[in-house]
Amino acid sequence: MNRLDAKIGALLAALAFAGCAGASDPGTDRGGEGLAQSRTPNAVRGLIGNPSCGVSDLVRSDDRAKVDKEALTCLEDTWVRGGAGGLHRELPSFEGDRIDTYYTVRRFGDVIEVVDPTRDRYGSPEWRVRGCLKLRVVGAQIGLSGCSGTITVNENTPSKLLERRTLPYCGRLGPSPSPKQGHPVRACVRRALASGRAFEFERVRSSAPPRQTEIVRFNGNARDAFQIYVEQDTEEWTLVRCIGLDPLSEGDTGRGCDHEVRL
Repeated sequence: MNRLDAKIGALLAALAFAGCAGASDPGTDRGGEGLAQSRTPNAVRGLIGNPSCGVSDLVRSDDRAKVDKEALTCLEDTWVRGGAGGLHRELPSFEGDRIDTYYTVRRFGDVIEVVDPTRDRYGSPEWRVRGCLKLRVVGAQIGLSGCSGTITVNENTPSKLLERRTLPYCGRLGPSPSPKQGHPVRACVRRALASGRAFEFERVRSSAPPRQTEIVRFNGNARDAFQIYVEQDTEEWTLVRCIGLDPLSEGDTGRGCDHEVRL
């Protein structure tokens, strides 16, 4: 082997080594060593696509306070003026892993919070979504209030469920709540019905197989005053619209209801 051949061979070996060292498994590049790639669920894509206030990176930023203050001010101003926009905030977990939270302000006047904890090696492997009616920034904290129940997102979660307009939330009724446990929820529902105000609450029909959970909404519209989102044991959701319903009655299936629609 002459000197030129040796140099070419050494160069090829170096390039091959660099390629192996630089390549990463597409299923592990998630901010924590050895963590599996988490695909963004289709249902949340429409809720995280408008980070008009930018990305507030509190994991790698050299000037965290400045970056975060500008982003938080932008988000709060968007909500106060009734605009539409969003913020993608990256925060470190206790161990230093990255947790992504997306805040989307809508012209409805509500805020959708989407949390992706899948980069946190000790966190939940599932995305979470909730809607809130109020937003307030205090220091470095984003305070949300008037929030709905949190929905854990899986491959069967419909986008229409997550994108529904946020209504005042009365709480969650278990399958057999005691009078004391269920009183605050029932009282909230009765007050809202008496005044004709919109509301939403969750009702767990059965926590044992076949499990069934319902999200019952009253929006005051005469044509479909009640909307009932039903999650079956298969984790598939359906929607029923009714003109009339006693939402606190176990046996009332509604009046003037349309056919159940799979979402």
